[in-house]
Formats: sequence, structure tokens, C-alpha cells
Amino acid sequence: MHLLGYFVWFLCSVFFFVSFCKMNKSALTELGLNIVEMTDESATLEGGDVLFTGREFFVGLSKRTNQRGAEILADTFKDYAVSTVPVQDALHLKSFCSMAGPGLIAIGSSEAAQKALKLYFQHHYSSLQFIFVETVMHFIFQDSQMNRKF
Repeated sequence: MHLLGYFVWFLCSVFFFVSFCKMNKSALTELGLNIVEMTDESATLEGGDVLFTGREFFVGLSKRTNQRGAEILADTFKDYAVSTVPVQDALHLKSFCSMAGPGLIAIGSSEAAQKALKLYFQHHYSSLQFIFVETVMHFIFQDSQMNRKF
């Protein structure tokens, strides 16, 4: 499955969000978008733990995301590498890193960020570059322009 042209929605099964998920599923179906449901009750995958670089996925293993959730993501996107990153002392992966441009990751200065960065360099050899920032924020790209989201 190619990421471009598809929108994958991992539906939550938590009681409080069931109606919200059903509304979103209905709206996405009406748009003709591809929907993948994560039905394994042992799997957890939180959006804040998923970082897509354009060529690969990094999945933070945190209190909100487990190995099984990462495996389901990998099964869904077979054309892309999926690597896990242990997240300690932070809510989720995007608490300390974010895509800042094509092939460019902004990473914070916290201990959790530095542990993740060390692990990345031990196991990955992609052409990603890193910029170091005091506080990580989410970035939005529009027509090759970078806009900060506060």
C-alpha cells in the first residue's frame, strides 16, 4: 500500500471515543478514503508516537503505544520501514521531536530526546538530518514553506 493517495485512520476502541470514531469513520468513508481499523484489543497506538519522515516511520514505545501497535502500523505500510524508539520520561515521541522539513527532524535537549537520538544513530543510516532546539513544537508544511504551529 502506498501512503500517497490514501488516508489511514486507526480507530480507537476505548469506550469514551467510540461514537467519535464512528462519526470520523463515516465521514472518511464518504470521502472515499482508505480506512484501516486496529481491532486487536492488546494493541495501542497513539498519534503522538508516530513520526513519518516521508520515507520511514518512527514509532515511540510509550505508556500509550506498545510493540503490537507498531507491528500493525508496519503491516499496514509494508512499503515503508518502521522503527521503534523507546520513550522514557516523556508523554510520547512527539514530545521531544518533530519533522521540521523534508529529511529534517527537530529534536529537543531533554534527556529523553538525547536517549532517542543516541538509539537512532546506533541503528539507522538514513539521510535524515537533525536540528537541535530547546523546545520542540509541531511544524506544518504548505507549498514548501514551513510554518510553526503554536
